[in-house]
Amino acid sequence: MKNWCRSLQMPPDNRPLVIGITGNIGSGKSSVSALIREMGYSVISADEVAKSKLESPEAMLSLMARWGADVVSQGKPDRNKIASIVFNNPDELVFLNSLIHPLVLREFATEVDRSGDAIIFFEVPLLFEAKLNACFDYIILVTASPQLRFKRLMQRDSLDSDDIQKRIDSQIDDSHKLKQVDIIIDNNSTLDELRICTLRSIAQLQSLPHKKIIPFDQIG
Repeated sequence: MKNWCRSLQMPPDNRPLVIGITGNIGSGKSSVSALIREMGYSVISADEVAKSKLESPEAMLSLMARWGADVVSQGKPDRNKIASIVFNNPDELVFLNSLIHPLVLREFATEVDRSGDAIIFFEVPLLFEAKLNACFDYIILVTASPQLRFKRLMQRDSLDSDDIQKRIDSQIDDSHKLKQVDIIIDNNSTLDELRICTLRSIAQLQSLPHKKIIPFDQIG
Protein backbone atom coordinates (compact mmCIF):
# COMPACT_ATOMS: atom_id res chain seq x y z
CA MET A 1 0.00 0.00 0.00
CA LYS A 2 1.41 3.37 -0.97
CA ASN A 3 1.01 5.54 2.08
CA TRP A 4 4.31 7.22 2.86
CA CYS A 5 5.38 10.84 3.01
CA ARG A 6 8.16 12.58 1.17
CA SER A 7 9.69 15.21 3.44
CA LEU A 8 12.01 18.15 2.85
CA GLN A 9 14.18 19.62 5.59
CA MET A 10 12.97 23.18 6.07
CA PRO A 11 13.48 25.73 8.85
CA PRO A 12 11.11 25.41 11.82
CA ASP A 13 8.14 27.71 12.13
CA ASN A 14 5.95 28.62 15.09
CA ARG A 15 2.71 28.34 13.13
CA PRO A 16 0.85 25.02 12.99
CA LEU A 17 1.72 22.47 10.36
CA VAL A 18 -0.83 23.15 7.60
CA ILE A 19 -2.16 19.98 5.98
CA GLY A 20 -4.47 19.72 2.99
CA ILE A 21 -6.90 16.85 2.53
CA THR A 22 -8.22 16.41 -0.98
CA GLY A 23 -9.64 13.80 -3.30
CA ASN A 24 -12.04 13.59 -6.19
CA ILE A 25 -15.78 13.30 -5.67
CA GLY A 26 -16.73 9.98 -4.11
CA SER A 27 -13.20 9.18 -2.95
CA GLY A 28 -14.04 9.32 0.75
CA LYS A 29 -12.10 12.42 1.81
CA SER A 30 -14.92 13.43 4.16
CA SER A 31 -14.66 10.03 5.85
CA VAL A 32 -10.94 10.60 6.34
CA SER A 33 -11.65 14.06 7.75
CA ALA A 34 -14.19 12.58 10.16
CA LEU A 35 -11.63 10.04 11.37
CA ILE A 36 -9.06 12.79 11.90
CA ARG A 37 -11.58 14.79 13.92
CA GLU A 38 -12.20 11.70 16.06
CA MET A 39 -8.48 11.77 16.84
CA GLY A 40 -8.90 15.26 18.29
CA TYR A 41 -7.54 17.38 15.44
CA SER A 42 -9.14 20.43 13.90
CA VAL A 43 -10.33 19.92 10.32
CA ILE A 44 -11.67 22.96 8.47
CA SER A 45 -14.03 22.13 5.59
CA ALA A 46 -13.75 24.37 2.55
CA ASP A 47 -17.31 23.46 1.59
CA GLU A 48 -18.67 24.47 5.00
CA VAL A 49 -16.75 27.75 4.99
CA ALA A 50 -17.93 28.50 1.44
CA LYS A 51 -21.51 27.77 2.46
CA SER A 52 -21.33 30.23 5.36
CA LYS A 53 -19.69 32.90 3.19
CA LEU A 54 -22.33 32.45 0.48
CA GLU A 55 -24.97 33.28 3.10
CA SER A 56 -23.25 36.51 4.17
CA PRO A 57 -25.10 39.78 3.37
CA GLU A 58 -22.17 40.91 1.23
CA ALA A 59 -22.32 37.81 -0.97
CA MET A 60 -26.11 37.73 -1.27
CA LEU A 61 -26.22 41.35 -2.45
CA SER A 62 -23.69 40.49 -5.15
CA LEU A 63 -25.68 37.40 -6.19
CA MET A 64 -28.90 39.38 -6.52
CA ALA A 65 -27.19 42.17 -8.43
CA ARG A 66 -25.86 39.60 -10.89
CA TRP A 67 -28.74 37.12 -11.17
CA GLY A 68 -31.83 38.82 -9.79
CA ALA A 69 -33.66 38.83 -6.47
CA ASP A 70 -35.16 35.35 -6.90
CA VAL A 71 -31.73 33.78 -6.47
CA VAL A 72 -32.27 34.39 -2.73
CA SER A 73 -35.20 32.62 -1.06
CA GLN A 74 -36.33 33.09 2.55
CA GLY A 75 -33.21 35.05 3.33
CA LYS A 76 -30.77 32.45 2.01
CA PRO A 77 -29.20 31.72 -1.37
CA ASP A 78 -31.21 29.23 -3.41
CA ARG A 79 -28.51 26.67 -4.06
CA ASN A 80 -30.47 24.78 -6.69
CA LYS A 81 -30.95 27.96 -8.74
CA ILE A 82 -27.30 28.88 -8.34
CA ALA A 83 -26.23 25.39 -9.43
CA SER A 84 -28.47 25.57 -12.50
CA ILE A 85 -26.94 28.95 -13.43
CA VAL A 86 -23.27 28.02 -13.09
CA PHE A 87 -23.24 24.32 -13.98
CA ASN A 88 -23.02 24.77 -17.76
CA ASN A 89 -21.92 28.40 -17.86
CA PRO A 90 -18.18 28.88 -17.28
CA ASP A 91 -18.43 32.69 -17.10
CA GLU A 92 -20.99 32.55 -14.30
CA LEU A 93 -18.94 29.93 -12.46
CA VAL A 94 -15.93 32.25 -12.67
CA PHE A 95 -18.06 35.03 -11.20
CA LEU A 96 -19.23 32.84 -8.31
CA ASN A 97 -15.72 31.62 -7.57
CA SER A 98 -14.30 35.15 -7.69
CA LEU A 99 -16.92 36.19 -5.14
CA ILE A 100 -16.55 33.31 -2.67
CA HIS A 101 -12.95 32.12 -2.95
CA PRO A 102 -11.31 35.26 -1.47
CA LEU A 103 -13.69 35.11 1.49
CA VAL A 104 -12.86 31.43 2.06
CA LEU A 105 -9.12 32.05 1.82
CA ARG A 106 -9.29 34.90 4.34
CA GLU A 107 -11.15 32.60 6.72
CA PHE A 108 -8.50 29.91 6.19
CA ALA A 109 -5.75 32.41 6.99
CA THR A 110 -7.58 33.45 10.16
CA GLU A 111 -7.90 29.81 11.24
CA VAL A 112 -4.14 29.30 10.86
CA ASP A 113 -3.31 32.53 12.70
CA ARG A 114 -5.49 31.82 15.71
CA SER A 115 -4.78 28.09 15.96
CA GLY A 116 -2.89 26.92 19.00
CA ASP A 117 -2.55 23.38 17.65
CA ALA A 118 0.59 21.75 16.33
CA ILE A 119 -1.28 20.58 13.20
CA ILE A 120 -4.33 21.99 11.45
CA PHE A 121 -6.13 20.25 8.58
CA PHE A 122 -8.13 21.72 5.70
CA GLU A 123 -10.46 19.56 3.61
CA VAL A 124 -10.40 21.13 0.14
CA PRO A 125 -12.07 19.10 -2.64
CA LEU A 126 -10.76 21.36 -5.43
CA LEU A 127 -7.34 22.01 -3.94
CA PHE A 128 -5.46 21.50 -7.21
CA GLU A 129 -8.16 23.03 -9.39
CA ALA A 130 -7.92 26.19 -7.24
CA LYS A 131 -4.09 26.07 -7.41
CA LEU A 132 -3.66 26.07 -3.62
CA ASN A 133 -0.81 23.54 -3.57
CA ALA A 134 1.72 26.05 -2.26
CA CYS A 135 -0.41 26.92 0.77
CA PHE A 136 0.18 23.58 2.50
CA ASP A 137 3.14 21.97 4.18
CA TYR A 138 1.86 18.55 3.16
CA ILE A 139 -1.09 17.27 1.12
CA ILE A 140 -3.09 14.09 1.69
CA LEU A 141 -4.80 12.62 -1.37
CA VAL A 142 -7.67 10.19 -0.80
CA THR A 143 -8.17 7.89 -3.77
CA ALA A 144 -10.62 5.23 -4.90
CA SER A 145 -11.26 3.53 -8.22
CA PRO A 146 -13.55 5.32 -10.69
CA GLN A 147 -15.99 2.42 -10.56
CA LEU A 148 -16.26 2.53 -6.78
CA ARG A 149 -16.58 6.31 -6.74
CA PHE A 150 -19.40 6.10 -9.29
CA LYS A 151 -21.17 3.44 -7.21
CA ARG A 152 -20.87 5.54 -4.04
CA LEU A 153 -22.30 8.59 -5.78
CA MET A 154 -25.21 6.60 -7.18
CA GLN A 155 -26.03 5.46 -3.64
CA ARG A 156 -25.43 8.85 -2.01
CA ASP A 157 -26.83 11.48 -4.38
CA SER A 158 -30.13 11.74 -6.21
CA LEU A 159 -28.43 12.27 -9.58
CA ASP A 160 -28.64 10.37 -12.81
CA SER A 161 -25.60 8.65 -14.25
CA ASP A 162 -24.92 11.42 -16.79
CA ASP A 163 -24.80 14.10 -14.08
CA ILE A 164 -22.50 11.98 -11.94
CA GLN A 165 -20.15 11.41 -14.85
CA LYS A 166 -20.10 15.14 -15.62
CA ARG A 167 -19.07 15.87 -12.03
CA ILE A 168 -16.37 13.24 -12.15
CA ASP A 169 -15.08 14.53 -15.48
CA SER A 170 -14.99 18.14 -14.21
CA GLN A 171 -12.19 17.35 -11.75
CA ILE A 172 -8.50 16.77 -12.40
CA ASP A 173 -7.80 13.05 -12.60
CA ASP A 174 -5.86 11.44 -9.76
CA SER A 175 -3.09 10.45 -12.16
CA HIS A 176 -2.11 14.13 -12.44
CA LYS A 177 -2.06 14.62 -8.66
CA LEU A 178 -0.10 11.61 -7.42
CA LYS A 179 3.35 13.18 -7.85
CA GLN A 180 2.23 16.46 -6.23
CA VAL A 181 1.06 15.04 -2.91
CA ASP A 182 2.86 13.70 0.16
CA ILE A 183 0.50 11.04 1.49
CA ILE A 184 -1.84 8.81 -0.50
CA ILE A 185 -4.68 7.08 1.32
CA ASP A 186 -6.25 4.27 -0.68
CA ASN A 187 -9.98 4.02 0.08
CA ASN A 188 -10.93 0.99 -1.98
CA SER A 189 -11.54 -1.27 1.00
CA THR A 190 -13.40 -1.19 4.32
CA LEU A 191 -13.87 1.57 6.88
CA ASP A 192 -11.61 -0.34 9.27
CA GLU A 193 -8.85 -0.38 6.67
CA LEU A 194 -9.39 3.32 6.02
CA ARG A 195 -9.05 4.01 9.75
CA ILE A 196 -5.75 2.12 9.89
CA CYS A 197 -4.39 4.02 6.87
CA THR A 198 -5.46 7.34 8.36
CA LEU A 199 -3.85 6.58 11.73
CA ARG A 200 -0.59 5.70 9.99
CA SER A 201 -0.68 8.90 7.98
CA ILE A 202 -1.24 11.11 11.02
CA ALA A 203 1.57 9.38 12.87
CA GLN A 204 3.89 10.29 10.00
CA LEU A 205 2.88 13.93 10.00
CA GLN A 206 3.71 14.44 13.67
CA SER A 207 7.44 14.18 13.03
CA LEU A 208 7.68 16.18 9.81
CA PRO A 209 9.18 19.68 9.52
CA HIS A 210 7.47 22.81 8.27
CA LYS A 211 7.95 23.86 4.68
CA LYS A 212 8.01 27.37 3.26
CA ILE A 213 4.40 27.98 2.25
CA ILE A 214 2.33 30.86 0.89
CA PRO A 215 -0.30 32.19 3.35
CA PHE A 216 -3.84 31.69 2.11
CA ASP A 217 -4.62 35.42 2.08
CA GLN A 218 -1.68 36.09 -0.24
CA ILE A 219 -2.98 33.84 -3.03
CA GLY A 220 -4.31 35.50 -6.14
